[in-house]
Amino acid sequence: MPTQLNMVKKLDMPAGYKTAFVRKVFKALGNECLFVGGCVRDALRGVSSKDLDIATPLLPDVVIQKLKKANIAVIPTGIEHGTVTAVNKKSDKEVIEITTLRKDVSTDGRRAVVAYTTCWKEDAERRDFTFNSLLMDLKGCVYDPIGLGLDDLKAGRIRFIGNAEDRVKEDYLRILRYFRFASRMNLPFDDDVLSVFKALQSGLSQISIERITDEVFKILSTSKPQRAIEVLRGYTEFSWMGSGYMRLDRLCALQEKLRCVNLIGRIFLISSAVNLQETRYLNLPKKMQADISQIIEILNDYPHKTIEYMLYYYDHECIKQAAIYMSALDKISDYSLRFIVSEMDDWSSATFPLRGADLLAEGYEQGPLLGKALKEIELWWIDEKFKPKRDACMHEAIKWLEQSRA
Repeated sequence: MPTQLNMVKKLDMPAGYKTAFVRKVFKALGNECLFVGGCVRDALRGVSSKDLDIATPLLPDVVIQKLKKANIAVIPTGIEHGTVTAVNKKSDKEVIEITTLRKDVSTDGRRAVVAYTTCWKEDAERRDFTFNSLLMDLKGCVYDPIGLGLDDLKAGRIRFIGNAEDRVKEDYLRILRYFRFASRMNLPFDDDVLSVFKALQSGLSQISIERITDEVFKILSTSKPQRAIEVLRGYTEFSWMGSGYMRLDRLCALQEKLRCVNLIGRIFLISSAVNLQETRYLNLPKKMQADISQIIEILNDYPHKTIEYMLYYYDHECIKQAAIYMSALDKISDYSLRFIVSEMDDWSSATFPLRGADLLAEGYEQGPLLGKALKEIELWWIDEKFKPKRDACMHEAIKWLEQSRA
């Protein structure tokens, strides 16, 4: 136990915190390290954490040296911030971020200039919320350098370390982080803190679109993000968010019930209009942009096209998200939603059996008419629920071509 800290609680360590690799990392660092932040908070809540973070008074170059000496792969992922990542050579999915203790020297609302320290309390004081400053060793001994983190966690309270206004001015992204943790842990908002956010909301314009997008995604990834979005849409930076947010928790519940949780459906719902322009304030990957475009096409096609047509032409995940979107807005019934999903579950991939080469072999000339014939017969084949074989499709194609020539 670090001499600066007093134990406040003893935990039965979750299995993921005491693997052979974790013990090896702690041993390599001479046990001059502690679990910190989210993984400690989650362990206290009985929630398994995927991300293990460790803090240490050792300088980064010393950390790298000790890890390499123990034959542990290490990547200088954030060396300029004092962070390196230890990687399990046997399973690259098991990684641990290790950061040297730091204290803030100066801040400008976007980033901080830091200096290394050996004081656990100084490092804790630069963190955002009290329950994110908690520490834990390999034996499950929990330490609370601020003295408020454990009590706030037990009380279901999200509280800034120090004055909320000062902490937000250090990094305006903390506004979004507040909503993310409150949504994830289903914690109530503090009215005084919301007033601070409202007064300082213009600072969000200083934050890069990449960081904004990352936090919005994390908020939307929670089970019940509707409360947070309701507040955020009142800020200038999020004026693109529309009234669809009022059905956001319903949409999230439908996604979870159908086991198809997807950010695309959630982003689409909160957009103030059904077009890509309304998502220009987020840094959406090209795949997401393409999926949104396809959802728009599906919504335009429904109910004019058959379910078979949509299953054949569109990505099935996009169809699901479009159906859930319509159900969340009460545009289709629960029965219709279940029917669409069941049709997708029963779907077997179908391949149109007729090719242009087949018609060329029958003596028809290549050209626009041939292409149109193939398209028309393919639509007929879809209407027939993909049952006609090649010969039947050939017969219909010849009949269509002969009628077109007449």
